[in-house]
Amino acid sequence: MSEIKTGIQKYLVAILGISGVLLSPLHPLPGLAVALICSAVLNYIEPVFSNLVILLSISSGVYLTMKGMITGYTLLSIIVAIAAVFYFRGKLLESENIFRSRKQSSREDISYNSDILEKNRSQIDYFDIKIEDYKYLTRGLLDITNLLDQDKDLAALLQYSSKYFKGTGYVLRYEDRNWVLKEKHGRGNVNVENFNFQSGILKDVIMKKKTLYVENIDSDFHYTFINGIKTIKSTIVFPILVNYRVEGLLKWDFAVPTEFEYHKIKIIQTLVHFTSLNLSLLNTLEELEKVSIIDELTQIYNKKEFDSRLKDFVKTGRNLGKPLSLLMIDIDHFKQVNDTYGHLDGDLVLSQLSALLKKYVRISDIIFRYGGEEFAVILPDTSESDAAILAKRLCKSTEENTFYLKKKRIRLTVTVGVSELTNEIYTPKMMIETADSALYWGKENGRNRVICYSEIKEKR
Repeated sequence: MSEIKTGIQKYLVAILGISGVLLSPLHPLPGLAVALICSAVLNYIEPVFSNLVILLSISSGVYLTMKGMITGYTLLSIIVAIAAVFYFRGKLLESENIFRSRKQSSREDISYNSDILEKNRSQIDYFDIKIEDYKYLTRGLLDITNLLDQDKDLAALLQYSSKYFKGTGYVLRYEDRNWVLKEKHGRGNVNVENFNFQSGILKDVIMKKKTLYVENIDSDFHYTFINGIKTIKSTIVFPILVNYRVEGLLKWDFAVPTEFEYHKIKIIQTLVHFTSLNLSLLNTLEELEKVSIIDELTQIYNKKEFDSRLKDFVKTGRNLGKPLSLLMIDIDHFKQVNDTYGHLDGDLVLSQLSALLKKYVRISDIIFRYGGEEFAVILPDTSESDAAILAKRLCKSTEENTFYLKKKRIRLTVTVGVSELTNEIYTPKMMIETADSALYWGKENGRNRVICYSEIKEKR
């Protein structure tokens, strides 16, 4: 509507200016004045019309001067006025161009600033995601490192990795020369027996000790299938190293091709790395604990563990009223073995006897090397009479057994002392002393026999 109004105005002003020129022969000065004023107004509205009015005004001025209707000075004044119109037109155009240029520059600046603002917003969103990922990673690391249980560590690893992988996840552990499924996440129902550890991606991960993945099995020439399971279209496998050996695998399978993001893989690798460190530490602690309670030669519990276990069993027996018996076993004439064949052959005898004892005791019974050639057996929930039956079986088995030395085979016997937890014998020290008393009474009275403390307490 405003454009139509402006168009009408410029045509009216142009007609008025031309009318002033046409009236100038009758009224020279007023007519030319009107024409010049209209040309000046048109200069701001429509320069083309302004030029037309000015041209007509100059022609009319020259004509009127020649006719003597106006003087030369008047014509000169008209020309000066026209020159002023052109000058101001130039200034106007220059100002307009500057304004347009600045306006365009402002628009470009606004557009550039908008681009920067959008880019900054994208970067802020990106860093928000990163910060959230690092917070999540920190929580995961704290949880994993604070857990002092290997199975719980593996479960936490699988749980934290499930945030980034929406498929079926597995944690596998190498135990007793077999791969065992420890944890599973997701709906997939795959038997570990179907996993192929002798070839393919699982073998490569184990051999190379690094993370490998397949984004699309249909287009990956390295593996024609994944573990023989055609429903799997992509997979990623992380090795879990314990003391530099691959003893676990974190595996995620997907039913559709998956594009794995680098930063997500790095986050899971960090979690796996700390899980590996924690498992290595726990393994080392278990080994140290085992070394501290296991006799190196016989591979049975040592005296330190015997004292601890006997104390616990005595306490339990007294509180619950359960029977508890103790065997003290000593090899007859063991000093002669060391003196005749040497201490290395003596060690062979101790090792073979410990294996024999483990073979003939019950699952609930616990064997210890008490010191030198002396062994102890704690028998929970066992009366003295039942303990004596077991002890006689051990004596007979030892007597019938052949002990292999480096260059000779020999036969040996043992003497066993038996004591039982009673109202009179109610501390670990008392049980040891009474069993020892029965043992030494047997050695002094012929050896190769079982003596219960209840049999000799009246004789002492």
